Amino acid sequence: MLVKVTDAPYCAKANGIDNDRAAIQRAIDDVHAAGGGVVELDAYKTFLSSGIIIRSGVELRFGERAILHQTDKRDEYVRPVGDGYEPYLPMLGQNWSDTIKWSHCWYKNYPFIFAPEGSSNFKITGKGTIRMMEVTDPDKIIKICPIGFYRCSDFEISDVHITNYHSYALMPFTSNRGLFKNLIVDNWNYGNGDGICLMNCQDIRITGCSMNTGDDTIYIFSSYRDPRRSEWWNSDEPQASLNIEIDHNDLRSNHCKAFGMILWGIGCPDLEKVEVRNVYVHDNHIETLGNWLFNPYSDKKGNPPVTSMRFERNVVDGIEINFFETVISDMTHYHSMAEFENTEFINGLCFWGYNKNKSDDCIGTFRQPNVEGGSYAYMKDFDKGDIRLYQGVYITTKYSHTFRANIHAPGSGIRMFVRNSDTDELLSSRVCVSDELTDFTLKFSVPEDGNYKIGFENVDNNDGYAKINYAWLGNHERAMDYKEVISDSGFLIFKANNNLFDRNLHRNQLKMYWFTENDLPEMILPEGYSFSHYKDENDIHDWYASICTDVIGDKEAELDMYKREIIDFVDITPTEDMWFLDYKGEHIGTATSFVHKATGTGDMHWVGIKKEFRGRGLSKYLSYIVQKTLKERGAPYVSLTTGEGRPAAVKSYLTAGFLPVEYAEGMVKRWEDVLEKFDIESVEMVDENGNPMPTVYRASKANH
Repeated sequence: MLVKVTDAPYCAKANGIDNDRAAIQRAIDDVHAAGGGVVELDAYKTFLSSGIIIRSGVELRFGERAILHQTDKRDEYVRPVGDGYEPYLPMLGQNWSDTIKWSHCWYKNYPFIFAPEGSSNFKITGKGTIRMMEVTDPDKIIKICPIGFYRCSDFEISDVHITNYHSYALMPFTSNRGLFKNLIVDNWNYGNGDGICLMNCQDIRITGCSMNTGDDTIYIFSSYRDPRRSEWWNSDEPQASLNIEIDHNDLRSNHCKAFGMILWGIGCPDLEKVEVRNVYVHDNHIETLGNWLFNPYSDKKGNPPVTSMRFERNVVDGIEINFFETVISDMTHYHSMAEFENTEFINGLCFWGYNKNKSDDCIGTFRQPNVEGGSYAYMKDFDKGDIRLYQGVYITTKYSHTFRANIHAPGSGIRMFVRNSDTDELLSSRVCVSDELTDFTLKFSVPEDGNYKIGFENVDNNDGYAKINYAWLGNHERAMDYKEVISDSGFLIFKANNNLFDRNLHRNQLKMYWFTENDLPEMILPEGYSFSHYKDENDIHDWYASICTDVIGDKEAELDMYKREIIDFVDITPTEDMWFLDYKGEHIGTATSFVHKATGTGDMHWVGIKKEFRGRGLSKYLSYIVQKTLKERGAPYVSLTTGEGRPAAVKSYLTAGFLPVEYAEGMVKRWEDVLEKFDIESVEMVDENGNPMPTVYRASKANH
């Protein structure tokens, strides 16, 4: 069954002015009632709408360049009630609580396209666009997720473009068996702008997506009793995050992690319900790899279990220190954890990898918490094929090691083993046979530092079984000397250095504000220099050459970067906002100045001088033209970000009257060090909202 929403009896106006929600919703409901089919939004048409509820068995298909545009009229929204709907007023603004951290309103508001709990076999497809509402007043914005659902299954989201968004782009919570394919997510507009949040999901694939987000791009979220719960979702009864494949994506983040995990489920009494297991990440470009370990909603320390993560053939631009601080068992390509976890099976099979045979129950645990010896692992049904139970651990040659276990294994027994994680080569083993629980030890050393699998396997395919009361690995310290170049099949994955674990290399940039209420003395360009605007594509190479240290002359790379860093910003008009500093008619420097439509604040973006013109103090003229332009446009302040690795730039901005901004942990101390380096006594500091903060003094005079 195929229906078009502009056909009778639905008669959607598709003019981008009248709200077409009722017509689209009626078409979806009719197709659902008829047993399923396709509801199509006409190609090249714009459909203004408030929230839409997709139903089981329905495919919402976008025709070529069809646009579904979120309305800004709050009184036009509805939410599902049974098989029907009722009006509701979505919350306005960014956050709904002053006491709950990150209490974003889109957690409470129903998503723009929403599948009710229990929905299955639905699709959102087609080469059209979901465009969220324009932001003119941040306090009146209706922040809703473009696509979201809870406890749904067997779904597909493919080929759709999500743009101008101001929340998470996709929120599949506690859902199973889903495909995200060939999506484009860009032009994050205001507030947080995460991409795909896989909260407690299973059997998910994300493939072929191009995502340039304002915050975390793709992440796996282990959540338990998140206090931001709402009418349509919660994590009070979570499920483990299992069997997730992320491949052939281009993942970029403007502020945070392009791929990572938010591991906040540690407070769950049953850690198997918040475990992350069997994640395969391959053939992606990942701008930044990192994890969130700080949990603002729990006093319990540590991260929930993570087991069996494979990283293959990715190009990773940078890795945050928190990734290496995460306890992960059986990780491919990067270092596994360096100590055994869950040695007494109190938390089931958490942290234990396993290979089952034809019997699904051949490996498991029996748990009696708070009873000595009451928790153990079992292996059985050996006659149905080989089975293996192990942990993946990073081991160094620095020590000899002892693997110890308390085992009951009659008959032919079981084998304790140490194997190379990459090659599966057996390095050390011992067959353990016992008619009662008995302590066994296996002493071993390894030929080189690396990841190893340590555990148990059946000796032969008899009808035997085994019970393991505890398992323990001795003589370990955590691996903190990861200094090698890692490659995989010719792909350079990550080039580490002696400072890999220096937090200074994996942190937020410095942020600075210049307030336009300040006077701006006129600057006269030296003879031969002038300013000009971007005119056409012929200017792209000079723009690229100015901001990149090494120019490779790759036109495709230049166009890609120009699109990503200029065109994809919804607030930038190149012919008005891109400046060139010229010398005798040649472009030798560039800067971009624009005003955020959502906030009215100014931004200085991509400032650069060609190599042969650096060191002449020319950047101050680019800073001046940006400040002058944004002052004339009425922006209250100009914002920029930079790093300590560009000392000349930092000093020039301070000289130009920019003030440091305290917006992330450790900023005060970092600015004290910057002032010390530049022999500056003190400088005023402001918070992220522009409010004055205590004066910052150079490190030698700061009172800590």
